[in-house]
Amino acid sequence: MYHFELINEEYFDYIVQWKYEDEFACYDMEDRLTTINQLFDQDGYDFFVGLNEFDEIIGYLECFFKDGILEVGHGLNPEIVGQGLSYDFVSNSIEYAIEYYDYTGETVRILVEPFNKRALKVYSRVGFNIVEETDEFIMMDLDT
Repeated sequence: MYHFELINEEYFDYIVQWKYEDEFACYDMEDRLTTINQLFDQDGYDFFVGLNEFDEIIGYLECFFKDGILEVGHGLNPEIVGQGLSYDFVSNSIEYAIEYYDYTGETVRILVEPFNKRALKVYSRVGFNIVEETDEFIMMDLDT
């Protein structure tokens, strides 16, 4: 349903303009990154964009490995949040990451901020289970 490509400058310029509402403003890329080089300068870290069949950017996928475990992060285009696309986007992105890295580990991990109930609901529906909770994050694992 979605296809993924490594980020390039054109995609970056588009994503960095995304503005989220209310408490989700903490996910605004402009506040987190100032240049695309910050993405590419991180060893072992890849940033992909997810595109629909019309090559419109639906969201992004961040991937890195920690202690041999594939960790992912996601962001949806704020213009489509709430339209019921999250489940398919997250599922497709995880399938893509597993294939891209030829990952044979037992689990995929994600950290979610505790206030983000929408994300927690989507990740639970995808099959992630909570393995640790703190005030700063909720760690969820998906068995592969």
